[in-house]
Amino acid sequence: MSKVSNRSSLVTDLYTKYWRPLTLAIAKSAGTMDEAEDIVQESFQRIFSNSRLSEMSDPAGYLRMTARNILIDRRRHQKVEQKYQPEVSILDYGAQVEVITPERIVSSREEISALHDAIEALPPKRRAVFIMSRIHNLSYREISRRIGISEGTVEKHVWRSLVQIGQHLGASSGGRSAGSPKE
Repeated sequence: MSKVSNRSSLVTDLYTKYWRPLTLAIAKSAGTMDEAEDIVQESFQRIFSNSRLSEMSDPAGYLRMTARNILIDRRRHQKVEQKYQPEVSILDYGAQVEVITPERIVSSREEISALHDAIEALPPKRRAVFIMSRIHNLSYREISRRIGISEGTVEKHVWRSLVQIGQHLGASSGGRSAGSPKE
Protein backbone atom coordinates (compact mmCIF):
# COMPACT_ATOMS: atom_id res chain seq x y z
CA MET A 1 0.00 0.00 0.00
CA SER A 2 1.37 3.47 -0.88
CA LYS A 3 2.01 6.17 1.71
CA VAL A 4 -0.78 8.39 0.34
CA SER A 5 -3.41 5.66 0.42
CA ASN A 6 -2.16 4.53 3.84
CA ARG A 7 -2.48 8.11 5.13
CA SER A 8 -5.95 8.44 3.52
CA SER A 9 -7.02 5.20 5.11
CA LEU A 10 -5.74 6.32 8.52
CA VAL A 11 -7.51 9.70 8.26
CA THR A 12 -10.73 7.98 7.13
CA ASP A 13 -10.54 5.67 10.14
CA LEU A 14 -9.88 8.62 12.46
CA TYR A 15 -12.75 10.55 10.91
CA THR A 16 -15.20 7.68 11.25
CA LYS A 17 -14.21 6.99 14.83
CA TYR A 18 -13.55 10.48 16.25
CA TRP A 19 -15.49 13.12 14.26
CA ARG A 20 -18.65 13.07 16.38
CA PRO A 21 -17.12 12.64 19.87
CA LEU A 22 -14.41 15.23 19.18
CA THR A 23 -16.96 17.70 17.80
CA LEU A 24 -19.17 17.27 20.88
CA ALA A 25 -16.19 17.69 23.23
CA ILE A 26 -14.97 20.84 21.44
CA ALA A 27 -18.52 22.26 21.32
CA LYS A 28 -18.57 22.38 25.14
CA SER A 29 -15.67 24.86 25.08
CA ALA A 30 -16.33 26.49 21.72
CA GLY A 31 -19.89 27.48 22.54
CA THR A 32 -21.54 26.51 19.26
CA MET A 33 -21.68 23.39 17.17
CA ASP A 34 -20.82 25.38 14.05
CA GLU A 35 -17.56 26.62 15.56
CA ALA A 36 -16.79 23.14 16.93
CA GLU A 37 -17.33 21.60 13.50
CA ASP A 38 -15.06 24.21 11.92
CA ILE A 39 -12.33 23.49 14.46
CA VAL A 40 -12.59 19.71 14.01
CA GLN A 41 -12.58 20.11 10.23
CA GLU A 42 -9.45 22.26 10.42
CA SER A 43 -7.89 19.66 12.73
CA PHE A 44 -8.49 16.93 10.17
CA GLN A 45 -7.04 19.11 7.43
CA ARG A 46 -3.90 19.68 9.48
CA ILE A 47 -3.48 16.05 10.42
CA PHE A 48 -4.00 14.92 6.82
CA SER A 49 -1.39 17.36 5.56
CA ASN A 50 1.16 16.21 8.16
CA SER A 51 3.71 14.11 6.31
CA ARG A 52 4.57 12.12 9.46
CA LEU A 53 1.04 10.95 10.17
CA SER A 54 1.75 7.28 9.48
CA GLU A 55 4.76 7.41 11.86
CA MET A 56 2.74 8.76 14.82
CA SER A 57 2.27 6.45 17.76
CA ASP A 58 -1.05 8.09 18.78
CA PRO A 59 -2.72 9.86 15.81
CA ALA A 60 -6.01 10.16 17.75
CA GLY A 61 -4.20 11.96 20.57
CA TYR A 62 -2.52 14.22 18.03
CA LEU A 63 -5.94 14.97 16.51
CA ARG A 64 -7.41 15.88 19.93
CA MET A 65 -4.39 18.04 20.78
CA THR A 66 -4.61 19.80 17.39
CA ALA A 67 -8.29 20.57 17.91
CA ARG A 68 -7.63 21.88 21.42
CA ASN A 69 -4.77 24.08 20.17
CA ILE A 70 -6.93 25.48 17.36
CA LEU A 71 -9.62 26.32 19.92
CA ILE A 72 -7.04 28.06 22.15
CA ASP A 73 -5.63 29.98 19.18
CA ARG A 74 -9.12 31.17 18.23
CA ARG A 75 -9.83 32.33 21.79
CA ARG A 76 -6.53 34.23 21.89
CA HIS A 77 -7.31 35.83 18.53
CA GLN A 78 -10.77 36.86 19.76
CA LYS A 79 -9.22 38.47 22.86
CA VAL A 80 -6.82 40.46 20.69
CA GLU A 81 -9.66 41.56 18.42
CA GLN A 82 -11.74 42.64 21.39
CA LYS A 83 -8.81 44.51 22.93
CA TYR A 84 -8.07 46.51 19.82
CA GLN A 85 -11.55 46.85 18.40
CA PRO A 86 -12.83 50.36 18.99
CA GLU A 87 -15.62 50.46 21.50
CA VAL A 88 -18.41 52.31 19.77
CA SER A 89 -21.81 52.36 21.32
CA ILE A 90 -24.87 54.06 19.97
CA LEU A 91 -24.56 56.65 22.71
CA ASP A 92 -20.91 57.37 21.87
CA TYR A 93 -21.76 57.72 18.20
CA GLY A 94 -24.64 60.06 18.99
CA ALA A 95 -22.27 62.35 20.88
CA GLN A 96 -20.22 62.80 17.70
CA VAL A 97 -23.19 63.95 15.64
CA GLU A 98 -24.21 67.57 15.79
CA VAL A 99 -27.68 67.91 17.24
CA ILE A 100 -30.03 69.66 14.85
CA THR A 101 -32.04 72.14 16.84
CA PRO A 102 -34.59 74.64 15.56
CA GLU A 103 -32.02 77.37 16.26
CA ARG A 104 -29.43 75.56 14.13
CA ILE A 105 -31.94 75.23 11.29
CA VAL A 106 -32.74 78.94 11.40
CA SER A 107 -29.04 79.81 11.57
CA SER A 108 -28.26 77.56 8.57
CA ARG A 109 -31.07 79.10 6.56
CA GLU A 110 -29.72 82.56 7.34
CA GLU A 111 -26.20 81.50 6.25
CA ILE A 112 -27.54 80.06 2.99
CA SER A 113 -29.57 83.21 2.37
CA ALA A 114 -26.50 85.40 2.99
CA LEU A 115 -24.42 83.24 0.62
CA HIS A 116 -27.15 83.45 -2.02
CA ASP A 117 -27.24 87.25 -1.66
CA ALA A 118 -23.44 87.41 -1.93
CA ILE A 119 -23.47 85.36 -5.15
CA GLU A 120 -26.30 87.46 -6.58
CA ALA A 121 -24.27 90.62 -5.84
CA LEU A 122 -21.47 89.46 -8.18
CA PRO A 123 -21.25 91.02 -11.64
CA PRO A 124 -23.11 88.77 -14.15
CA LYS A 125 -20.07 87.31 -15.94
CA ARG A 126 -18.18 86.71 -12.68
CA ARG A 127 -21.30 85.11 -11.17
CA ALA A 128 -21.66 82.80 -14.19
CA VAL A 129 -18.00 81.73 -13.96
CA PHE A 130 -18.27 81.20 -10.19
CA ILE A 131 -21.41 79.07 -10.51
CA MET A 132 -19.90 76.95 -13.30
CA SER A 133 -16.75 76.42 -11.23
CA ARG A 134 -18.05 75.95 -7.69
CA ILE A 135 -21.56 74.65 -8.15
CA HIS A 136 -21.34 72.70 -11.42
CA ASN A 137 -17.70 71.64 -10.79
CA LEU A 138 -16.53 72.48 -14.31
CA SER A 139 -12.81 72.81 -14.94
CA TYR A 140 -11.32 76.19 -15.81
CA ARG A 141 -10.61 74.81 -19.28
CA GLU A 142 -14.26 73.80 -19.80
CA ILE A 143 -15.51 77.18 -18.53
CA SER A 144 -13.13 79.06 -20.82
CA ARG A 145 -14.29 76.95 -23.77
CA ARG A 146 -17.98 77.52 -22.98
CA ILE A 147 -17.87 81.31 -22.57
CA GLY A 148 -14.91 82.15 -24.79
CA ILE A 149 -12.39 83.58 -22.31
CA SER A 150 -8.90 82.41 -21.35
CA GLU A 151 -8.29 80.00 -18.47
CA GLY A 152 -6.33 82.73 -16.70
CA THR A 153 -9.34 85.04 -16.88
CA VAL A 154 -11.55 82.26 -15.51
CA GLU A 155 -9.13 81.81 -12.61
CA LYS A 156 -9.16 85.56 -11.88
CA HIS A 157 -12.98 85.63 -11.98
CA VAL A 158 -13.19 82.75 -9.51
CA TRP A 159 -10.59 84.29 -7.20
CA ARG A 160 -12.28 87.70 -7.29
CA SER A 161 -15.65 86.04 -6.69
CA LEU A 162 -14.31 84.35 -3.57
CA VAL A 163 -12.87 87.64 -2.30
CA GLN A 164 -16.09 89.52 -2.97
CA ILE A 165 -18.28 86.81 -1.42
CA GLY A 166 -16.02 86.72 1.63
CA GLN A 167 -16.28 90.48 2.01
CA HIS A 168 -20.05 90.37 1.59
CA LEU A 169 -20.43 87.62 4.18
CA GLY A 170 -18.04 89.38 6.56
CA ALA A 171 -20.02 92.60 6.26
CA SER A 172 -23.37 90.82 6.69
CA SER A 173 -22.17 89.04 9.85
CA GLY A 174 -20.73 92.19 11.36
CA GLY A 175 -17.12 91.14 10.93
CA ARG A 176 -14.73 89.15 8.81
CA SER A 177 -15.84 85.58 8.16
CA ALA A 178 -13.36 82.88 9.10
CA GLY A 179 -13.34 81.25 5.66
CA SER A 180 -13.03 84.34 3.50
CA PRO A 181 -9.82 84.79 1.50
CA LYS A 182 -7.37 87.57 2.34
CA GLU A 183 -6.78 90.39 -0.10
